[in-house]
Amino acid sequence: YVEFIYDWPGFDAHDTIPSNICLEGKAPTIEQVTAYFDNTDCVHPVAAGSSNVYGSNSLFRGRLYIGQEHARRLEEQLRNRDQRGIVTIRQRDDGSFTPIRIRFRPLTPAEVNFRNASEGRPFVPLPPNIVAPSGNPPPSLQSAP
Repeated sequence: YVEFIYDWPGFDAHDTIPSNICLEGKAPTIEQVTAYFDNTDCVHPVAAGSSNVYGSNSLFRGRLYIGQEHARRLEEQLRNRDQRGIVTIRQRDDGSFTPIRIRFRPLTPAEVNFRNASEGRPFVPLPPNIVAPSGNPPPSLQSAP
């Protein structure tokens, strides 16, 4: 699986995400997200699920289950800070939701400028991890005397 943090339109990264939000816009585009306290005021409610792996933080953090064959490619894409990940969710009438896919797009020039200004300096990514065989034999599964 891949873990990520949601960036809901209408909330700043430093805002506290409420336990119930209302998605505004027409699928597949979420134009705005607002807090709500009454189901009748929202056409597309989403709620933090107590049964979710993140419980009350499930509107802040997400987890997408993927096959191993896609994991390395997705891992590399997630490390690339010059693109934005876009999560597609399946929303249910009861307010529960499930992330089903992540796709990527390049950051706009405005997003790059905002990111660099926020950090005070341009981001320089770390080189990829290099995994090389050590030359040592694999550990034995024999029990110790």
